[in-house]
Amino acid sequence: MALVCVAAFLAWQCVGILRLAGVFDSGPEHEEILERVESVAADLEAAKDGRYKLSGLEREGSWGSFINPRLRGPGDDPIATLASKSGDVERYAGDGICLTVTATPMPGQSKQAHAMDNLTYSLNTDVTDSACE
Repeated sequence: MALVCVAAFLAWQCVGILRLAGVFDSGPEHEEILERVESVAADLEAAKDGRYKLSGLEREGSWGSFINPRLRGPGDDPIATLASKSGDVERYAGDGICLTVTATPMPGQSKQAHAMDNLTYSLNTDVTDSACE
């Protein structure tokens, strides 16, 4: 009986070590990540009153703090990283998927908003199932 208890304890310890090593981790499938990115793209475009650009986030991009929380799901969460930035066009890469976000200032904004760079933007997105160029 003592040997059975010792064997059960050692088996439980082995499972714990394998769990720490990530053997049992299962991340989302590529198709699921693609669906999440397409959903995020639709959310970005859905704002009728526009969105404010977050400046000063050179590593995350202007829209990264909006994109990454919405990619979350069960399992290992994918992360979209800023791949390139050219003017108001930013490309985010994650799991072989490229999300392109093009920001256009909303019409009718005040001169003060332009001077303070406190503009709202309408966003157009494009999702491709390939790496960003």
